Amino acid sequence: MTTKTVLAFLGTLFFAQASLADQVTNETWFAIMLDGSKIGYTHEQRRITDRGIEHSNETIITMVRGGVPITIRTLEKSLESIDAEPLAFEAVQDISGASMTLRGQIQEDGTVLGTTISAGSEQEQTFAWPSGAMMPEALDRLERSKGIDPVKYEATAFVALSLQSVPMQIEIVGPESIEIFGLTSELIRVEQQMSPGSTTMSATVWMDRDFNVKRILSEVMGLTMEWLACPEECAKAKSNPPEFFADTFIRLPKSIEKRELAGPLKLHISAIDDQTQFSIPNSDEQSVEQVPGGWEVTISPNDYAGTAFSTDVDLEAALSATRWLQSDAEEVKELAERAVEGESSAAAKMKKIESFVARHINQKSLSVGYASALEVARDRSGDCTEHALLVAAMGRAVGIPTRVASGFAYADRYLNQKNVFVPHAWAQAYIDDRWVSFDAALKGFTSGHLALAYGDGDPWYFYDNINAIGNLRIDGVEPL
Repeated sequence: MTTKTVLAFLGTLFFAQASLADQVTNETWFAIMLDGSKIGYTHEQRRITDRGIEHSNETIITMVRGGVPITIRTLEKSLESIDAEPLAFEAVQDISGASMTLRGQIQEDGTVLGTTISAGSEQEQTFAWPSGAMMPEALDRLERSKGIDPVKYEATAFVALSLQSVPMQIEIVGPESIEIFGLTSELIRVEQQMSPGSTTMSATVWMDRDFNVKRILSEVMGLTMEWLACPEECAKAKSNPPEFFADTFIRLPKSIEKRELAGPLKLHISAIDDQTQFSIPNSDEQSVEQVPGGWEVTISPNDYAGTAFSTDVDLEAALSATRWLQSDAEEVKELAERAVEGESSAAAKMKKIESFVARHINQKSLSVGYASALEVARDRSGDCTEHALLVAAMGRAVGIPTRVASGFAYADRYLNQKNVFVPHAWAQAYIDDRWVSFDAALKGFTSGHLALAYGDGDPWYFYDNINAIGNLRIDGVEPL
């Protein structure tokens, strides 16, 4: 099994039934731990079928967010030829009942015929297979060709859930003694770095001399995540997920007054672990200056914004329907037209959409997990991400370029904690040559919003800021 297993928490599934000729040639179960508490399991399997070589990976984890359990199931399968050439894939992601399925068939000319199924609707797309991207069988064979002696090499993994390729840097360090479940074994240590989006994630993998992975260790949002190979009954034993959400909060030394949130604020920010790589982006509402020991970030509400920062904006992409922002769906278009009725300017339309979504989502809940805009339009429930996705989709539906911002927002009290910045998402619209923020969940944008990443609503873009979550400290807040 390839060291790509570290991506298992991204999830994965595929062709349902195997033929009589299928042979299971490798099967591995992992218990998944978060800061020492069991939160779920991963099941990986390799089959030789009459269609080719099929790899499957299923991960089920439960996290507790604000006292509410969130169950995430990801299942992926890939089909490769006997020569390890990519043929097809399917991926399923289910977060507390909100489900999305992606299927793809690789054609002889190198294009991929893809289908996305969400909220009962289908979207089709054709795209080029990423150059050099490998599925699990090809990655396994590359790994075995390198052996177990110290060596560094690179590879590119295809992740079906994001329809993206992920560059990887792999270093085989050598043997060392590792204790797993009380037993000490000599295993081969492998250091791995992956670069999804603009960030870099690191993991340490230990495998035996037959390339079977026994343990994976990684830092996720400031927490230690671990995969331990064990029998099925161990992997599927009862979980005891901890409350993790509050650990991601940024605590302030003092409160921020409401009148201060209405004007520009300067945040003095530093990293708790200065070895972890991440950045804080500039935008039209957020000016970032790197200083010794950290950053000074000036955040301005729209009325105070200075010279526009935006450059090279892809307006076509910011207007297009996506698998998470279904702006071409009839329900979304109907809501958008109803929200903006009587308004002519883009700014006025977006304010109306912001207010409309705040009312339309009448079940404010942390239990949803992550739902697409169409699911939110129908179910009318969710938290900040659901508000942000629906606002962005409705904006696109009436011809306004939009995107989704993620980062932190200030709360004077949240989950029994005072004066904290909590993980948050909101929408932005491209108006008068700049990106302007709209926050339906908090009923308006203030300078208490720290943006760390921007995207089209696909949860993959959250990886652009995952290294910052749990690793930021605000040393001071200065009203300007």
